[in-house]
Amino acid sequence: MRAAVKAPELSVVIPVYNEGEAVAPVLRALAAGIHEPCEILVVYDFDEDTTVPVVRALQAEIPELRPLRNELGRGVLNAMKAGLAAARAPYVLISMADGSDEPEVVDGMVALARDGADVVAASRYMRGGRQVGGPLLKRLMSRAAGLSLHWLARVPIHDPTNNFKLYSRRFLDTVSIESTAGFELALELSVKATLAGRRLAEVPTTWRDRTAGKSNFKLRKWLPHYLHWYFEALRGQFSRLMAPSSPVSTLAILAGAVYLFILRRPTGLASPVFFAEDGTIFFKDAIERGWGAVFEPYNGQFFLLQRVVASLAAPLPISVQPAVYAAVAAAAAVISCGFVLSSRWRIPVSPNMRVLCLLALLCAPGIGETYLVLANAHWWMGIGLVLLGMFYDPVSRKLKAGEVAFTALTALSGFAALYCLPSLAVRALRNRSRHSVLLLGVAVAGVLVQVGFLLASSRRGNIAGMAQPVSALLVLIKRVPAMAALGPTNLATASPHLLVWFVAIVLTAALVAVWIRLPRLEAAALLLTLLGGWVLALWAMTGIDLSIRTLLGPGATPRYFLAPIAVLYVALLISRPAGQFTRAAAGLACLLLAGGILSGYHLSPTAASDWAPFARCVDQRTTTCSMVIPPGWQLEVNPAGR
Repeated sequence: MRAAVKAPELSVVIPVYNEGEAVAPVLRALAAGIHEPCEILVVYDFDEDTTVPVVRALQAEIPELRPLRNELGRGVLNAMKAGLAAARAPYVLISMADGSDEPEVVDGMVALARDGADVVAASRYMRGGRQVGGPLLKRLMSRAAGLSLHWLARVPIHDPTNNFKLYSRRFLDTVSIESTAGFELALELSVKATLAGRRLAEVPTTWRDRTAGKSNFKLRKWLPHYLHWYFEALRGQFSRLMAPSSPVSTLAILAGAVYLFILRRPTGLASPVFFAEDGTIFFKDAIERGWGAVFEPYNGQFFLLQRVVASLAAPLPISVQPAVYAAVAAAAAVISCGFVLSSRWRIPVSPNMRVLCLLALLCAPGIGETYLVLANAHWWMGIGLVLLGMFYDPVSRKLKAGEVAFTALTALSGFAALYCLPSLAVRALRNRSRHSVLLLGVAVAGVLVQVGFLLASSRRGNIAGMAQPVSALLVLIKRVPAMAALGPTNLATASPHLLVWFVAIVLTAALVAVWIRLPRLEAAALLLTLLGGWVLALWAMTGIDLSIRTLLGPGATPRYFLAPIAVLYVALLISRPAGQFTRAAAGLACLLLAGGILSGYHLSPTAASDWAPFARCVDQRTTTCSMVIPPGWQLEVNPAGR
């Protein structure tokens, strides 16, 4: 016997009706099977109910017991609603008084709820679950409904009709109960959680038909109510298929986004060439050293993705390898930005806004040296990490594994994960789940690996520039908003240069007005990401001139500004402008950013390269082969060991 707990972690709601002495072994088994601090609410309709004296007699033995009179009106539905309303714990479990439910699985259900699930079902129809006894027709209909909803309506659990379920208080506080008959409540809440994008989980259980008393389940009376929520789930799935977040629509939207992305420089895939480090570092090392180059750092960074792709492509014809590099770089950009289409946003975002944000990210201005360049793929992947930091945890184990793999690959393929840590930290704080903490830990571990390679290298960065914080902040205010609003061409040719400053200050003011309306943690994370991206850019741009002349002039915009500009788009995406002034500021910011996207959409084609002489030289394996690749770098390869 345990002492009563003032602040229970779990509330168990048990509706009863004249159960008599038959309820005693059920309550004892429940109290013995649950090891979490809990309260057990036994809900009855009237004082003469034969269950009441039995419960009061058991209170000395089971201090968790709490008899509760249903004041909402007679019936099992109102009893469950009264119990849900009176529950004090963050997690509420509904269980029946007939002994058919299995108390031993409750602790596992609570663990899943702590891990982020809003609905946890004890499932008879998943692997490991089973049903013993009960009317044959009822069993067949229940199984058919559960499995068909799982496969057709994509309800994540296999047994949505079973009332033996646990709900989080945060979910119950956001949903209104529409059921009017009785036990269809479990199906209603499961369907509503699914349609709302909430996380549902399940544990296997063995359900046994009651051996004492009489069941209050009335199939003929309640079947129409079950069918209502069954078809509501199917209708919701059809609506999701037509929505931008559905698999079908998502593929169509991604195909269109890829098309627009490729149109920015049609020759990028039609006539691909190596750009800078793609040729002089990754291609060269893969040709000369093969897989031995995979763990070789470059310029103080470890590039796992780039090295592996280069080694895999090395046996291919040389004229084909630039296309492989470009295709992988394009996939990294589209997949990373495509995360924005997810329906797992903690802050509700409309599907249409998610599509617009995807197009804005892929059409961002000033990305010339990151476009289809494998060496710079990690900057796009960093955007993916920022987006992941805004999400609830996925239910699927495959998606969880995919998030971990993506985070690890990004963190081990360049510096980009460094400024994404604030976003992942906020996810861990918001979700309070092991998976979100794991993602943060993987990212931190990858960043520590990168820092280790950096400290072991001779690279020291622009320490002098970082020692001028005021000038650096002015450059940030000018370059990021001005690039986002004017595009690279207008930024370089704008005259007078004070016009650039005017546009930058106006856009910054509009964004600040929007930013202060964001949730505090998300606003702080995005701000730290923006500043972190800029600090990294400032550190990396060795020898940058932070004089007044540079501040007034157009200046250069390197690849490091891709993430800060993306942060501006994400901030607008999740903002909730309230009041005429904030709405006007958001509208002005969107207008300026749209202008920058349009003016910076077209990317100048790169110079074509004649690969034939270089390929013949490499195939002969007798001498050092050389050629010039964009942006004017000399590629020299010694193919003797190929």
